[in-house]
Amino acid sequence: MTDTRIFIKSANLSEDGGPRQARRAAFIDHSGRAEEETTGVYGEDDVSLVGKATPRQCAHPPKNMIHVIAIITTKPGQREAVLQRFRANVPAVRAEQGCIEYEATIDFAPALKFQTPFGPDTFAVVEKWESSAALEAHLAAPHMATYGDSVRDMIATRTIHVLSRA
Repeated sequence: MTDTRIFIKSANLSEDGGPRQARRAAFIDHSGRAEEETTGVYGEDDVSLVGKATPRQCAHPPKNMIHVIAIITTKPGQREAVLQRFRANVPAVRAEQGCIEYEATIDFAPALKFQTPFGPDTFAVVEKWESSAALEAHLAAPHMATYGDSVRDMIATRTIHVLSRA
């Protein structure tokens, strides 16, 4: 796996307060270790990428990538308690071989005109996996069994959609 280079807009270097910025390159190797170095200066409109990334997010996604959308509805008033346990489990999941993305999401607020809200007791989990084998290993992981046992009595319904590229 090759290292990934991203660019982020950095501190103002201009002595007169103008828009001149340092271009900083962050090198992220396959172990997730990041190193930064200043590589030059650029103007206000010359930004390659603003934000942070991981090697998996920057790499070209595999052709057989598996997408999972899980819609979880908790019993009334239990969503935050379930999300706290979900968040505690996220580092273990993201460390799994083949995990590209794993994140809980809730309704965007304020709601947009075309948006159909899930409501206060529902959240969606967005997952991406390198392969079906990676997803199956995830489902069998001990930390997932522990998480499932800890939230089972707080869940009203769960719908899981496993998708591939169209």
